[in-house]
This record gives sequence, structure tokens and C-alpha cells, in this order.
Amino acid sequence: MFIWIPSYVGIKGNEVADLAAKTASRQDTLNEVERIPFNYYRREINKRIKENWNERLTRLVASKLPSWKPGSYKPDIDKLCRRDQVIITRMLIGHSRLTHTHLFLKEEASKCTLCTDNLSIKHIIFDCHHFNGIRSKSKIQDNINEIISSCDSMNNIIAYLKETEIYSKM
Repeated sequence: MFIWIPSYVGIKGNEVADLAAKTASRQDTLNEVERIPFNYYRREINKRIKENWNERLTRLVASKLPSWKPGSYKPDIDKLCRRDQVIITRMLIGHSRLTHTHLFLKEEASKCTLCTDNLSIKHIIFDCHHFNGIRSKSKIQDNINEIISSCDSMNNIIAYLKETEIYSKM
């Protein structure tokens, strides 16, 4: 089926825009754009992605981990493998399969199988006394800001989660 749609001929603003577009297409105006190196665009795009991520994370995490300071995101997370990035992000927002599956199953909130406290990311990382030895061996910092402050700290938390066998459940 074809439908005839009248053009905008005779509308002054559209005709001016058409004329400007035709004039620009005939000129060699692309030289200025080509002089800007691609790395500049990549750097700017990455910077904006990280700013956007930090802003969104700040809004989301504020209610889950009040000790987390807005703006403390470090780009070192980009140096981790994708799976580790997911684990760190889940840790920051306080949601994981382990701690929130009960919501999907419409069951009671999960309890720590080792000490029967409510199961939460905060409990797993900072509070469960059964993991004190592993926590100190893994050099786990005592606040979330320190954990995400460097790649080494994030690798320590990943090693801790693997040794406690929680990594695969996150």
C-alpha cells in the first residue's frame, strides 16, 4: 500500500534548511573533523561512561551500603575480567543470587548457614565470624571504599569470595 504524503515545499524554514544542507554537502567541510584524533573520542566516551556509571551507582548503592562514599568508583574495575566486574558490582549494590534468590522464590529471607544471621553482602564480607581467618588472610579492608579503591583490593575481595566458596553463588 502506498500513501501520498505532501512535501513541505513552500514552508520557509524547511526550504532554508534544505538549502543549507545542499550547500554543506557540496563543500569539502570534512577536513576539520578528520583532524581530531580518534583517541580523543574514545577517551571522552570512556570518561562519560565512567561518570554515568558512578552517578547511577551512587544513587543505587546509597540505600544498600550507607558506608559507601559517592564518587569513590575507580576505573581499576575495568582491569578485572568480566565475571569479577559483575561480582564487584553485585557486592556494591548489595544484591546477588545468594542473598536475594528468596525474593524470586517467595520464601523467607535467607539466613547464613554458618551463624544463622540474616544473609547479606555486608554480613558475608564484614560480619560473619566464621570467615574471620580467611578475611584477615585475604587482607580484606574494613570498609567498602577501601575495597574498591584499587585493583589489588578488588582482587583480594575476589580471592576471599573464592576461598569462602561464595564467589560461584554470587
